[in-house]
Amino acid sequence: MQLALLALAALPPTGLQRSSPVPFSISHATDRHAVVHHDLAADGTHWLRGRIYKASADATGLAFHPFLGSDAPRNFPVKLQLLKITGERGSLELEGEAQVTRMENRIVLDRGGVQVRYDATPDQIEQSFLFDVPAGSGALTLELAVETELSVKEHRGGFLFSHEYGGVSYGATTAIDARGQRVDVPATWVDGEIHLTVPAAFLAEAESPILVDPILSTFTVGAAATDLGAPDLVYAGANVGFHVVYEESFSATDVDIYAALVAPDGTVSAGAYVEQTARSWRGPRIATTSSLFYLLVVADAPSVAVPGSRDIVARLREPNGAFQPAFTLKSATSTFSCTAPAVAGDLYYQAFSFCIAYNRDYGTHRDVHALLSPGTPPGPNQIERAVAASPTEDMSAPTITRATGLYADIDWVIAWAGRDLGSGASRVQATRYRYDLNQAVGPRTVAPPTTSALYFDVQISDTTDRFPLDGDRSYYVITYDDRPSNVSDAFVALYSGTSVYDTIELQVAEHADRAPNQDDVVIATGPQHFMLGYLENGHVFVTTIQPTFDSFGIIERRLHLAGPNVVPGSLAALGQLFEFTGSVVGRSLFLWSDASGPSTEIRGAFVTLPDERNSSGKQYCYGEPNSTGQRGFLYGIGSRIPGFDSELRVESLPPNNFGYFLASLSQGDIPNVGGSQGTLCVSGSVGRFGIFQVSASGTYERMLDTNQIPQPTGPVMSMAGQTWNFQVWHRDSVAGVATSNFTNGTTIQFR
Repeated sequence: MQLALLALAALPPTGLQRSSPVPFSISHATDRHAVVHHDLAADGTHWLRGRIYKASADATGLAFHPFLGSDAPRNFPVKLQLLKITGERGSLELEGEAQVTRMENRIVLDRGGVQVRYDATPDQIEQSFLFDVPAGSGALTLELAVETELSVKEHRGGFLFSHEYGGVSYGATTAIDARGQRVDVPATWVDGEIHLTVPAAFLAEAESPILVDPILSTFTVGAAATDLGAPDLVYAGANVGFHVVYEESFSATDVDIYAALVAPDGTVSAGAYVEQTARSWRGPRIATTSSLFYLLVVADAPSVAVPGSRDIVARLREPNGAFQPAFTLKSATSTFSCTAPAVAGDLYYQAFSFCIAYNRDYGTHRDVHALLSPGTPPGPNQIERAVAASPTEDMSAPTITRATGLYADIDWVIAWAGRDLGSGASRVQATRYRYDLNQAVGPRTVAPPTTSALYFDVQISDTTDRFPLDGDRSYYVITYDDRPSNVSDAFVALYSGTSVYDTIELQVAEHADRAPNQDDVVIATGPQHFMLGYLENGHVFVTTIQPTFDSFGIIERRLHLAGPNVVPGSLAALGQLFEFTGSVVGRSLFLWSDASGPSTEIRGAFVTLPDERNSSGKQYCYGEPNSTGQRGFLYGIGSRIPGFDSELRVESLPPNNFGYFLASLSQGDIPNVGGSQGTLCVSGSVGRFGIFQVSASGTYERMLDTNQIPQPTGPVMSMAGQTWNFQVWHRDSVAGVATSNFTNGTTIQFR
């Protein structure tokens, strides 16, 4: 078929509006260490978290953990315990174990004859001893046992407990009596103990009580980097906003979890630590309930009962903002470890329940299990199901729908990737459970078994009720990575809870370069669309898709969000899918970990479609880049009903050039037709619209008159049930030599 060149029509250039999100810092928007954070563990231990330290206090004493940088191999605490106070003429009576209390930033260990006080500020802890002096006691020596791996040396009247990364400074000590009289207190190191001796002459004139107060603080060798990562988020309504949780690495073996609040206007509020002990939680995930507004944070952590294994741990936040004590939700056994939890909350029924999907790791393979945990806190009446269990298949980290549904899908959908240990075949599956974790439907195959690729990093969206056309059908999106060779490709499947209706390879549908890896796909669900964020060469891109009956249509592609130093595996996203009043909101929040500076930080951006778009067509056919370095991209928006408004939009064309639209009932795939650089994606009887001029931004849009679709024999009317295919031919040049090219094709099924 020959494509004739027509005269340029005098049409005004038209530009398409693009989203322009501005990233902002989540972790640095407020100083999370402007205050001392306190927590009371279930075993009664008091934990303090400052800017450059954490500390724990119990009946035996206080352990000071200096922050030596996230790359420190482990924690190097210095534990201090008062053993006794001896005088030249007798000793003070002390209780064997202390009574521990806290009042604001002061921890008191009451030993009967003496109070050991720890007054915390964000940057240091002041230790002090308060006691009455026995008459005629002479000099008094406070003997403190010290437990630490750090080396010790005397320094300016105190001690340095040091390591190649830094350490702890135990400052010079002063004694103060009730009148404010002061004296320096010599400190000596005796067989692993600190001895503080208050001179007899001072005590003879002193007025009780006496206060002895050294200061503990952290020092580092160079700047201590703080690594923040693995963010997750949940939406709690327009009056609240997004709750964000993320990891803060205290050392290589100690990861804390911090929670902050991002308001709908992007304002970040100071939050609190979900976990600040030395247990090291990993991979935090957060969910909420609609009726009671409880939050549940889950993670995995070293097992208490089985060394070398991991438990599923959790913490519940009440509607008033208070955290209940952390607890173990699912314990490891001698047979399996519990890892990779994902959590969702009941957002439909006026009930209180969370569903947690997780891996049972047997060492040789992993199974997928699910827990339904009602109650406050969750756990007492758990219902558990083996979602997918086989000793011959390894099933990686499961994912679960965050919301149970708006229209009719009030269920939990769990998806995962599995690999047959014998054949090596990889596949993706999903199972749908009723809200009470009964009446399972599945597992259904999302990606059929193949030995030519490895599927991994499965994600599932919330549901959208965009097209409840077939009874109670609502749609989910399931994404997964596919590594057939040395390049990862992202695939996207349209899933109804019972069937897969379409699967696209994202780079092909975007008409983008297939060479770079596309990894870490995350999904934000809108009221009528899904935003897909993904990582490519350290950059974050966002592409927006909509279901078009039983297929996909891209309505905004490759919006650049961040880069080039985004940490792999750190992407997270969630849409303001709906308010609990029932109204819908189309804005989404994307999060990632940014490694541009010496310390990684959590950043985010709100993304909103710039106009109301209703996808009408699906992209197909893969062509060649034009002189802009990109491939021209065509998409349709509007109605698929003949006679109603519909529009074709094209972008990434050579600016100020010209082109025309093609239409056919048949698809094609003919490269370099007529000497063109691209691929002709239509065939058979091909009609041609009038010539248009490309705008200075490389875009153009035109209304599609479905009653006047051009064909060689004259315009025809589209009919319900017909599938029309469209493409754009455009003028181009290579090294100054005139040529032509094509966009991708877009197919519209009218109904």
